[in-house]
Amino acid sequence: MKIWSFTTVKDEEDIIESFVRYNMNILDGMVISDNNSNDNTLKILEKLKEEGYNIDIIIDKNKWFDQTKRRNELLEYTAKKYKPDYIFPIDADEFICTYKKGNPRKIIEKLAGSDLYRYKMENYILTGNESDELFIPKKMVTEREEVESERHNYKCIIPKKTYQAGIFLQMGSHNANYLDDKEITSSILDDLYLAHYPVRSSEQLTNKIIIGRLNNSSLHSREEGLGWHQYEILDEIIKDGKLSDKTLLDNSKYYGILNKESEVKAKENPINLAFCKNISIKYTKKADNNNILTNTIKTSFAIIDRMRKELKEKDKYCEEQIKIVEKEKDGYKEELNRIINSKTWKLKTKIDKIFKRKGKKQ
Repeated sequence: MKIWSFTTVKDEEDIIESFVRYNMNILDGMVISDNNSNDNTLKILEKLKEEGYNIDIIIDKNKWFDQTKRRNELLEYTAKKYKPDYIFPIDADEFICTYKKGNPRKIIEKLAGSDLYRYKMENYILTGNESDELFIPKKMVTEREEVESERHNYKCIIPKKTYQAGIFLQMGSHNANYLDDKEITSSILDDLYLAHYPVRSSEQLTNKIIIGRLNNSSLHSREEGLGWHQYEILDEIIKDGKLSDKTLLDNSKYYGILNKESEVKAKENPINLAFCKNISIKYTKKADNNNILTNTIKTSFAIIDRMRKELKEKDKYCEEQIKIVEKEKDGYKEELNRIINSKTWKLKTKIDKIFKRKGKKQ
């Protein structure tokens, strides 16, 4: 049985090595598309590939793209190139786990029958008592308990027969539908879950907020209120030059929860690493505020460069339109001259003169 995943990444240097080393204990291979990372994400991926990990690294130079469309493109790419029995769409902060003992792969290998499988996402949060451990699942061991008033998120697992039939992954890969609108049957897997580590450090969240706001602010077509949840955090960063511990822990605790008044409970529940081999970190460095400044500068210049190119393209388009109008105008002039110099026009002119003279005499 072949089990593959696909992922889009951007600026994930603090977790990408943990992500690959852990999940490759379960998967046969990973397709990872790097979208213009400004940090060491791509370098770490290349070192892991040199080390022998079966990673297909795609360099995506697109400045902007539709995430849902991109995921569906990667699904098609992975399916056609590697023909796996199961495909996992996962993000760089997600780790495939089981509530049972042993390797989650054993559960996957026993799957059969359903068109689509879905399994829960469990959020791991910061408490303020974390060590300097760089392997993220060892650093973050506190699991947030399910909040009753909130909808729980799931992720898809796609069997070969289903992607061969033609499907479209919905936003976030939380569900899918057939391209012919036929209803897709799905089964919820109670034995698997996806450990999710969305907020991992002050440096990571600060970088995410600054880069996110820069990108959103530069979109001329952005919707009003886009990225609204980032404004307050950015205001604090601008005012104080850093995030407070309270802001960091609150954002970790309430990540994805709409009602911030909800009671949130958590428990220590580290994921099982007993089945894992080779999870020692080699290439990831401790977070540094200098990296945030570097990424901000790189992103700012990238945005300026993109906007400059857009203006050039607009200017070029306007010049081309002007040339088209000028050409049309020249064409109209030629046509007018042809009509004026035609025998018919000259005859009309003579008749007009005759009538004018005749009118004067009368």
